[in-house]
Amino acid sequence: MMRSHGTNTPREIYQFGRKGEPVYDAIEKMIRLRYSLLPYIYSTSWDVSHRQSTFMRALVMDFPKDKKVWDMNDEYMFGKAFLVAPVLHAQYTQEAVVNVNELSGWSRDNDGKAAGGAQANFQQPKSTEVYLPSGTAWYDFWTNEKMEGGREITRETTLDLIPLYIKAGSIVPFGPDVQYATEKPWDNWFSVFYPGADGSFVLYEDEFDNYNYEKRRLYGDSYVVGRFFAPSDPGDAQRANTKRVCCNPAGLRWCFPTDGKSPYLIMERKFR
Repeated sequence: MMRSHGTNTPREIYQFGRKGEPVYDAIEKMIRLRYSLLPYIYSTSWDVSHRQSTFMRALVMDFPKDKKVWDMNDEYMFGKAFLVAPVLHAQYTQEAVVNVNELSGWSRDNDGKAAGGAQANFQQPKSTEVYLPSGTAWYDFWTNEKMEGGREITRETTLDLIPLYIKAGSIVPFGPDVQYATEKPWDNWFSVFYPGADGSFVLYEDEFDNYNYEKRRLYGDSYVVGRFFAPSDPGDAQRANTKRVCCNPAGLRWCFPTDGKSPYLIMERKFR
């Protein structure tokens, strides 16, 4: 879910400037966002393999009653919580069409590359149009502003901000600030509950370092799975306080392997 593709071209973050410069900082911001979302991404991966779900979802999959999204090809759902509206047109540099063929398109010398090189002001705000599907409310991921669906809006964008919206009723777990998945113990999480509809989220973990998850040897289903529930009515205290983090009908708070030898499974956790 996080690869920089290319052939014989620099792709590392340090190839794009240094810390404090707009391009470098924009890349770093998105890398950190990606790592903070590892609990959501890993759990969505489990949903894909266990329930035949999908990562990148055409809007018609989740909003079949909204005719405006039936043939929409410039927005998508990332998992079942995030609406992603990527900026698909050049905003800071001149856009040029370059004619290539099967040979020049792969030329190591970049034959036929677009001319240009004008200095761009990457700190200047721009804007783009975003359609919010009907049938639900949406929250701007960056500002938490709530908006009703079924309408097109104009969203201000910058180099380090891609329009992201969260569907009402979603529960999004976030992990610690890490450079790689197992750098820190995942014992202090926080989850964001987006009110406006009943919601649930299945939080999945495993040992990270083997194939035991394929055997489904724990409780006949899977490894550590947390089930979080959030009511649409914040006043429903009984349901709002329900955090059943278990995967088995016995109602255990956490499900762990019997040997307890994996260094990655955490016996105590804090949720905020």
